[in-house]
Formats: sequence, C-alpha cells, structure tokens
Amino acid sequence: MAITRAPAKPNLVFILPDRLRQDTSAAYGNDWIQSSHMDAMASESFVFEHCYVTQPVCAPARASIMTGLYPPTAGMPRNRLVMPPDVQTIAQMLPDEYTTAYVGKWHLGDEIVKQRGWNEWISANDFWWPEYTDPEDQQKFSDYHESLVAEGYEPEQDHPGGKTFTQEQRASLPPEKQMASFLADRAAEFIANNRETPFVL
Repeated sequence: MAITRAPAKPNLVFILPDRLRQDTSAAYGNDWIQSSHMDAMASESFVFEHCYVTQPVCAPARASIMTGLYPPTAGMPRNRLVMPPDVQTIAQMLPDEYTTAYVGKWHLGDEIVKQRGWNEWISANDFWWPEYTDPEDQQKFSDYHESLVAEGYEPEQDHPGGKTFTQEQRASLPPEKQMASFLADRAAEFIANNRETPFVL
C-alpha cells in the first residue's frame, strides 16, 4: 500500500457556521440531509470526531479557533468585546508563503476593515456594535451590501451611512443572491485564484 505524504504547507479552510449541530452532517452519520459539497470536502479532509467548543457563545468560540487560545486568554470571555491588538490570529502566525482570506462575519472587532494579517477581507454585515467599531467605519457598508446595490436592489432600513437592507429584504432575495451564496462564491473565487500557493480561508 502506497503512503501519501501530506504537503509541507497544506491549505487550511475553516467553515464556522452558526447553529450547525454535529448530527446534521453526513460526516457524522446523518443520512437524510443533503449536503453534497460539505460531504465531499469531509471525505477528503481530516474530520474531528471528539471536538468540543471552548465556549458556547459565538465570538469567544471564534476567537479560540482564530488564535488557538482559550477565550479569556484571547481577551474574549464574552460577546461584544474587541479582541486585544496584541493577540495574534492564525493569519499573523503563518509563514509569509501563505495567502489568507477572511470571508463573512467577524465579531471580534471592526467588521469592515481588513485586519489582523488577512490579505483579503470580504465583509457581510452592515450592523455592528458601536463599542467595537470606529465611528468612521460605521458609515461604511459591507461587500455584500455593495454587491446588492450594484445589481439594482434598493435598501430600505436607516443606517448611519444611509440605507441598508432589512432582514426581510435579504430573506426575500432569490437563493443565488442570499448572503450565504455571496460568501460561498467569494470563497470559491479565492480558492480558484490561489491554486498555486498555500492558503488559509
């Protein structure tokens, strides 16, 4: 039997969905929910079978994954905090050969501004907590918002920078215009554009 050696600099893809129970994935035994893309990726990846979240709240758990630290050590014992600037993320710890991208909600600080070592930053949220977003950034809109406006959709909800899209507006969009589709498309573009270099997404 041939032994396949892992690449010296493997690509890393983190998928951090909110409210996804373990038993809803075929990788963990589910046989009635269809998720062919996730299942295919799991079949070619390392799947953790005994993995436990460090915190049941989203921002502290995300901070642990991004830093390798327990939430209090990362300065994120609860939601609605800014991760301290001296705490490094995986994007800052990697060798220079890696290209990095963060796609989606952050909730560890400012949502709009590229930061913490990420080469590309695709934002999705137009609502953020004022305690961790600079006033000038509260006037800006996410990449997702800008993509909808560019396609002719008109936002209706008041926003410090003008108008943004309500949850009802976003929910009524066709599937290919939903936020999940937008983020998946941007992630796929990043992977396609970085086939020749190691990357973290």
